[in-house]
Amino acid sequence: MICTAIDKKSLRETWLNTRSAVPKLRRESAAAAFTERFVAKTAPCKAVLSYASFNGELSTEKLNSLLAGRGQLILPRVNGKTLSLYQVDCPSEQLEKNSWGIYEPIPSLCPPVSLETVDFIIAPALAFDEVGTRLGYGGGFYDRLLSSVFQTVPTVGVGFTEQSSHQRLPSFTHDISLSAIELF
Repeated sequence: MICTAIDKKSLRETWLNTRSAVPKLRRESAAAAFTERFVAKTAPCKAVLSYASFNGELSTEKLNSLLAGRGQLILPRVNGKTLSLYQVDCPSEQLEKNSWGIYEPIPSLCPPVSLETVDFIIAPALAFDEVGTRLGYGGGFYDRLLSSVFQTVPTVGVGFTEQSSHQRLPSFTHDISLSAIELF
């Protein structure tokens, strides 16, 4: 599919509005179903790269707390044009907001980890299609991260069922598809 950055920008606005319109009760039930399913799914893992939800994303707060309690929680921090990874043991005390309002690990409180130690990745997006394409926010952070592990580590995109695109999402050659999508 041929697309331009302008196409993606327009789609991002549309999907951001779609996600923002998800009602509070739907958000809560989706977060509960997600947590229940992923507590079991991540149990055998050693290190799970999750994300700190913000701006209407499917809430990862409860799952992240449980993962932290099991010593499995890895969260990203923007470092220039890449994501640096840190083990987080207490999300309520070891995170700070960045300039976009996203909570990230505080490096002085969280040990850094290499991507090679991660054996499961939970990825956010604005929209997903049925072949694993994700429409992110446009910074390319996850695509750069996923490019080195997309064939060896399960990468699961999560969100609300309302974030499912029935048409193929546009992608460039640098966009990395996910191995699975689970919407709630």
